[in-house]
Amino acid sequence: MSKNVSYTNRKGQTFYLHQRQRADGRSSYVFMKKLSDTAMAEVPKGYEIVEGIHGQVSLRKIGPRPITELELRAVRRVLEAHQHLYLCRAADKGKTIEIYEPRNEPLDGISHPLGWGQGWSTERLREYNERRAEYWAQMRFVLVDRHKRLFQVERMCYKSWHDGWLSLERTGPLSELAEEFLPHLCRESFFELWPSDPRCRD
Repeated sequence: MSKNVSYTNRKGQTFYLHQRQRADGRSSYVFMKKLSDTAMAEVPKGYEIVEGIHGQVSLRKIGPRPITELELRAVRRVLEAHQHLYLCRAADKGKTIEIYEPRNEPLDGISHPLGWGQGWSTERLREYNERRAEYWAQMRFVLVDRHKRLFQVERMCYKSWHDGWLSLERTGPLSELAEEFLPHLCRESFFELWPSDPRCRD
């Protein structure tokens, strides 16, 4: 009996790959929590399994992408180098690398009013926080010159005059921008990052 393709995401949820027939006769693929007679025994050739930032699971065609794997790893290394950013995540979004921070407060094992997490090991606390984290995008690096590999840094803004991505008017090599701007995530200094135009602070 063939083994079904399954994937367990960071939340501990297991999904099974299924094939569907579209109206035009082509096949589509979807991950479901329950098995059915359309479950697949192997990943289709030319595809790979990917997990989204919110734990969703899907297939993606294998092939060249604007953002290289080395660039994505470089950003993740900077996040890993700062203890306060261990829950932050970087995701390949086409021509951008989006950086997410948790919306919910991580459990620290000391201050929870019901005593949850007290006495837990660092590893158990980390696993718990990673499973329950809900994310929102707060910063991104946009590829603006694919030959010179130059990026522009932007931050999320929720001001009345600008709701959405706001350019910080800085362009340069990804490694330099990551080292300079990522440490501001999850800190008050993030809200002090503005373009040079003083009108943006009003």
